[in-house]
Amino acid sequence: MLVLTACAYDDKNKADVLLNSLPVKRSSIVLARYISIFVYIVIGTAAYLVTTTFISLIGFPVKNCPVSLEGLAGGLFSISLITGIYLPFYYKLGYIKSRSLNFILFFTFFFGITSTVNYLFKNRDTAWVQNIMSFFQSLSNLRIFALLACLVLIMLTVSYTLSLKAYQSRDF
Repeated sequence: MLVLTACAYDDKNKADVLLNSLPVKRSSIVLARYISIFVYIVIGTAAYLVTTTFISLIGFPVKNCPVSLEGLAGGLFSISLITGIYLPFYYKLGYIKSRSLNFILFFTFFFGITSTVNYLFKNRDTAWVQNIMSFFQSLSNLRIFALLACLVLIMLTVSYTLSLKAYQSRDF
């Protein structure tokens, strides 16, 4: 949501026109947007930690999930996946046309993961599901995190390349 909001403000304030009038390379503009993904992840995680600490201190009867390496890896992967798909379309089509794509991506991703987990749980006795489960159970949390980090880097590199190509071909 932070990336989408930043894109909305950029569109509203015609930031592309301003940025392209400066002696800044378009590759730097696109790279800054991709770096901002990680900044927003840090901000979101910090806000979550402050909120859950506050809720715990006042004794509000809500279960707080602690921040873990698995949670960070899953969050990093899912946010990178959604923004990695969204940003090339944003740079190609602009904010208004790509806004509905983000809505579709969010709900597809949210309900898709839920459906996939339910499907795997229902078919947990099949050989291929057991093979997948035993593969991931044989890995340490650190190795799973490293695997997801590599996937994120590859995915964001491809996305950055597509975004840069789309942004360089646009006229402002």
